[in-house]
Amino acid sequence: MIAVTPLTIVCFYAKKALLQRTYALTRKAQEAGSQVASEAVSHHRTIAAFALQDKVVGIFEAIQVGPQKH
Repeated sequence: MIAVTPLTIVCFYAKKALLQRTYALTRKAQEAGSQVASEAVSHHRTIAAFALQDKVVGIFEAIQVGPQKH
C-alpha cells in the first residue's frame, strides 16, 4: 500500500492540472461565444437587414470548435 501511494498522488495531481487547463479553455470559449451572441441580439435589425444570420452562426460555431476538440 505504501508503494502505491506516490503513484496515486501523482495521478491525482495530473488529473487536477488537466481539468484546470480544460476548464480555462472552455471558459474562454464560452465568454467569446456569449459576446458574439449578445452582440447579435443587440444588433438583430442590422443582421436581418443584410441577411447575415448564417455568417453570425458560422462565427459562433467557429469559436466553439476548439473546446469541442478537447
